Amino acid sequence: MDSVKKFFQNEKGEYVITQRPNWPIIIWALTQSIILFTSFSDNFFVQIVNFIAITTWAVQEVLDGESPFRRSLGGVVLGFIIVTSVRVWL
Repeated sequence: MDSVKKFFQNEKGEYVITQRPNWPIIIWALTQSIILFTSFSDNFFVQIVNFIAITTWAVQEVLDGESPFRRSLGGVVLGFIIVTSVRVWL
């Protein structure tokens, strides 16, 4: 049970599951909304900005996440990005 607690704690012992959104995740949310709810869903520029924003967020979480949970979350998202990108390129 103690290892489960540590998974969600930062170095100060604080529980870190959610955080205030940073710029990459805000930009991703905005571009994702544009893709989902407007006629710009096929716009190459919007899709590139969307991809760069979520990839930047994921890499930041893997490298500098506040807790092992946040670093794992970034890793899962980054893995998903890699798998879906490889699938698109093949």
